[in-house]
Amino acid sequence: MSEKPKKTYRTDEKGPSQMFKDAIYGKSGFGSDELTCDWCGRLHLCPDAEHHIADDDEGLGWSNYCEEEYKANPEGVVLHHGYDAVSGRVFNGTMFVIECPCNGLGRFETFIWSERDTIREYMKVRIDQELEWAEQEKLKNKLANMDGDSLFWKRYGT
Repeated sequence: MSEKPKKTYRTDEKGPSQMFKDAIYGKSGFGSDELTCDWCGRLHLCPDAEHHIADDDEGLGWSNYCEEEYKANPEGVVLHHGYDAVSGRVFNGTMFVIECPCNGLGRFETFIWSERDTIREYMKVRIDQELEWAEQEKLKNKLANMDGDSLFWKRYGT
């Protein structure tokens, strides 16, 4: 019987800038005492998470679970001692743990920044198109006598 090959985890020395982390985390990031980074597969655990102290065992079960997970897979489990939660963000459909050693978000920042002129031009074209569509809808609503003010006053009067 052959042994299962050992999983290797992505690691990248160049991570995202603090500016990028602040920008993306502030929009819809969240924290948890247990997150898996989908980019590399590492499990991130906070063994000292304060809310486990309210457990019947005062958090010892959670802490022991975290330590056992780490001992079983030290390359695939990252312990965040002294923290209640680790930060994560779904970006492009993938969960990234902000402080993961894979630094997966760094690749997105590099791509966005290196292609900023193309992205800027796309955004300009897209915004112009969205504006044109909105103006067409506004005209259709007016022709159907559904412009905002007249519809309100017709319905509710003064």
